[in-house]
Amino acid sequence: PDVCAPVVFTRDYAILPRDENSGRHVSHARLVEHASDYLRVAASEGAIGAAGADVVTSMSIVYERETRFPDTMRVALGERTVGTYDVV
Repeated sequence: PDVCAPVVFTRDYAILPRDENSGRHVSHARLVEHASDYLRVAASEGAIGAAGADVVTSMSIVYERETRFPDTMRVALGERTVGTYDVV
């Protein structure tokens, strides 16, 4: 989104069958779990500070249809203030 802070980390990842719920789409809760994982990955690669990797504090989800296996998703982290990151 155009309101996102400058991006400091991006990663594309595949949606797996286990990511789908009983309705055969990926819930927002599962996307938050992915975002949490990629915060830790970004910190381990030095893209963000370790303090920013503890918890997702805000998240924007932009999509035009339901996400399903075998879609590919992109996580993009943007630094808002020291130690606070947007997950897009």
